[in-house]
Amino acid sequence: MRPKKPRPRPRLESRPAPPKHVAFTEVGLRNAEPGPSDYTVNDPKTVGLLLKVTPAGRKVFVYRYRTLFGRQRKLTVGKLGEISVSTARRKAKELAVEVSNGADPASDRINQRNAMTVAEFAAIYLRDQAKRTLAPSTFKEYERVLESRVVPKIGKLPLVELTRLDIESLHASMSSAPIRANRMLSVVKAMLFKAEDWDVIPRGSNPASRVKMNKERPKQHYFSDTEQARIFRAIEAAQKQMPRSKVAFEAITLLFFTGCRPSEVLRLRWEDIDLGSGVATLHSTKTGEGRLLLANAAVNFLQSIASSDHRQGWVFPGVNPEERLKTLTKPWKRTCDLAGLPNACLKDIRHTVGTYVARTGGLHSAQAILRHTSPITTRRYAHPFETAVRGDLENAITSIETNRRSSTSYQQDQPEGNKRACPTIKTGRSGNLRKALKRRKP
Repeated sequence: MRPKKPRPRPRLESRPAPPKHVAFTEVGLRNAEPGPSDYTVNDPKTVGLLLKVTPAGRKVFVYRYRTLFGRQRKLTVGKLGEISVSTARRKAKELAVEVSNGADPASDRINQRNAMTVAEFAAIYLRDQAKRTLAPSTFKEYERVLESRVVPKIGKLPLVELTRLDIESLHASMSSAPIRANRMLSVVKAMLFKAEDWDVIPRGSNPASRVKMNKERPKQHYFSDTEQARIFRAIEAAQKQMPRSKVAFEAITLLFFTGCRPSEVLRLRWEDIDLGSGVATLHSTKTGEGRLLLANAAVNFLQSIASSDHRQGWVFPGVNPEERLKTLTKPWKRTCDLAGLPNACLKDIRHTVGTYVARTGGLHSAQAILRHTSPITTRRYAHPFETAVRGDLENAITSIETNRRSSTSYQQDQPEGNKRACPTIKTGRSGNLRKALKRRKP
């Protein structure tokens, strides 16, 4: 075989050399002419600092360094014209200090550009944390607050760059609804604390942790004995006017006998109730699964609304027996109108039960009956003790007043010559001591 002839290699055109002898000064760099390709001008005074000149005439300061692992990095410092040579040298020295301390400024800048935004983390938080740990109603509230209030305002901000000022501005934007603003702040605070736990942001950097909430005036109300009598009469009248809502009125009555939340009563199943021992098991409540103690009145009432042959499925079924009753809004509104209590809320029933339990058994019993996880929540039911505290105060002040009156009467009974408000206290040396001192004088 004939040997193959070597193919002629294409001749590479020699590129013109970049300009030489460019002084690294303001004037020298400004007068540097662009070449046919990129070229750099090194700073003889600062290690790693150089000026990159493109064929289009763009001039950029670049800092070049090596990490602790030996990898070479380049970081843009600024454009010539926007920053001076002295500023570029100062920034290069600051970057050199960071590199010597083990940092990697170029990678950090890339990570900040690709950092997770508030909107992205909110979606992960709702999916992986809130939905798994919170009650369904609480999860819906968290989801509504984050999607309607938080994400539209600060959703595009990187989570690591979120500041306290951003949270305060978001909180202040809801000044027309201060209570809702506080609830929003609580949700954001919980989400950012979880970001700390997951090491998405540094620990102790939660910007919402020190934002002050708006002052709230408690609007708790409990029904007096007279109001309760009016409500029960209104329930009987409303049942005749709305016969199809009989199940709903029975659920309202059971609220007075148990102190449950409306959702807890509506989710009751006969399989979860032990009428013999007076205990019911609650599932999917705000504080998790719990035991509900049933008073004798509650047991008798449950026995009266269903015979022993029909105690299966939902205690309060809806139109479709396979589904539970979903809401008590309309029947309760009708009851309040007939009772003359237009501003009453369903949660006031729970507050009434808690108040009566606290009045007779104390706050500890009220916390157990209402299944509060924190005693601070139960302290809202302490107002019935004001009467007892006032009685103790009256007894104490009466004793003090009696002492004052007895002292006044004693002064009036004394003769004129003996009425001395306070005995005179003599000051100075005694007579014997004074004489001894005089004898010692020369």
